[in-house]
Amino acid sequence: MSADINGFSSGKILRAQLDGVIDSLELYKYNYKNIQVAGTLSNKNFDGSFSISDPNIAMDFEGKVDFSTRRPEFEFTANVSRARPYYLHIGKSEPDHFVSFLLKTNFNGITIDDLNGEIKIVNSLFKKKGQQIQMYDFSLLAETFESSRSITIKSDVLDSEIKGNYQFSSLVQSFRNLAFHYFPVFNSDSTKVNLANDQNNFTYNINFKNIYPVVTFFFPDFYLANNSHVSGQYNARGRIIELNATSPLVSFYGNDLNNLDFRSKSTPESVIISTTTKNLI
Repeated sequence: MSADINGFSSGKILRAQLDGVIDSLELYKYNYKNIQVAGTLSNKNFDGSFSISDPNIAMDFEGKVDFSTRRPEFEFTANVSRARPYYLHIGKSEPDHFVSFLLKTNFNGITIDDLNGEIKIVNSLFKKKGQQIQMYDFSLLAETFESSRSITIKSDVLDSEIKGNYQFSSLVQSFRNLAFHYFPVFNSDSTKVNLANDQNNFTYNINFKNIYPVVTFFFPDFYLANNSHVSGQYNARGRIIELNATSPLVSFYGNDLNNLDFRSKSTPESVIISTTTKNLI
């Protein structure tokens, strides 16, 4: 890299004004080229801008990232005009995948479990061979209250809301434990399931609006019709599973369920599941 740095360091304090070019930076075994950086760098804090002009990614970043507090703070705008995840070695993608979006953030926290604030994605575009989808507006608002939290998603694809106490990092195991409570034969460990300390207790509501293009793009063997709806509640300690789902059409691997109505409700001793559909093709 080549840079002009003007600042000072005293003990554990560092503060500097940085203006320069990083010719090469390797990340996940990909070599990023032509990175321009300008801003103020201090202890675990960056306030400024950087841009990348690389054959497989073009991005402009402006704002601040602060890791100096217990809850890291993020307030920035990132304009990704092009990105090819396959060549950047990001996730499982195909060589023809293409992504572009404008990201706006103002939140604190480092995981989705302690997130507080808002994330917006504007004019996102996903392309692959013969297909493309575009989402014009997506916002995620996470709020923490005295005794509960909530996550609200609003977009042109779906609207959803989760309220209560939840820990996303433990949800999968929580679902497994509750399933083993009702169906112990599926517990390969043959151990007693302890739900007494499970704090997951929340309600949820999801309205799928223009979901069809997204589902067919990412999951070509699955189809979910627009205007589908899912709602219910989950309380691990109370042994409560409530799920109400309706959809004009659900299709998977060529099997079509028309006018699907799925409902489940539980007590500590039993779980009842009922499904009706106009026809199965």
